[in-house]
Amino acid sequence: MTSADGDGLEGAGGGDAGAGADEPRTPRSAWPGVIVLAAGLVVALWIAFGRFLFGIGGSMTVWYVLLAIAVLILQAFAARAIILTAKNGYRSRAWTFIIIAFSWAFGLLNGATLPDSVDGVTRTIVSGADSTGVQFAIGVTNPAAIICLSLSGAAIFLGYYDARGRKPKYDEDAILDERDRLGLPDAWPANWAQISAEAAGVIPERGIRQAAEAGDRQGSDDSRPTTPDTRDDRDR
Repeated sequence: MTSADGDGLEGAGGGDAGAGADEPRTPRSAWPGVIVLAAGLVVALWIAFGRFLFGIGGSMTVWYVLLAIAVLILQAFAARAIILTAKNGYRSRAWTFIIIAFSWAFGLLNGATLPDSVDGVTRTIVSGADSTGVQFAIGVTNPAAIICLSLSGAAIFLGYYDARGRKPKYDEDAILDERDRLGLPDAWPANWAQISAEAAGVIPERGIRQAAEAGDRQGSDDSRPTTPDTRDDRDR
């Protein structure tokens, strides 16, 4: 196949399919991942020690430090996924950053509503020592912590999904036109599009060739004369 044919086939793939599977991509800036890590560290420090800024750090601090460490670990993995995405030459989706931002928001809310005991009195940053406010804050802080951790975990999943790159988009009409231009057989199997996608990855040429070969085999089978022997073979 000539280079012109290869260029045409790349164009038929559409979208990211134009770049070969083995073609290296230019790495992007890793700063978004660094920022995510830094912000995650700030949120973790707020959860662990934010109460000390308001003079209400007390006996519960050790438990909140453990919670902060869990948040930081999840945020670090999310940041690593974003950096890996950039290193692979891909762009992280907007939803990845949106979910991370929401995890920060719930982490800050959690830190602001965590109760702590000072001189035998339970206090929070948002309510002080008011008993009604403390009860309300306690009702908020537990769901906030759970949502923060859950969103951080979801960000990790989305981040590593982004690092794999987006699946190529195929223009079926363009691929059919390219098949006709190359003079490939018309006898294609019914699932030719699936064969093309699976076989090609991001290089449509292989998929077109494999689908054409499958069509040849199917056409040759259909063209065989029908005899009792071949009928029995097909039945089997």
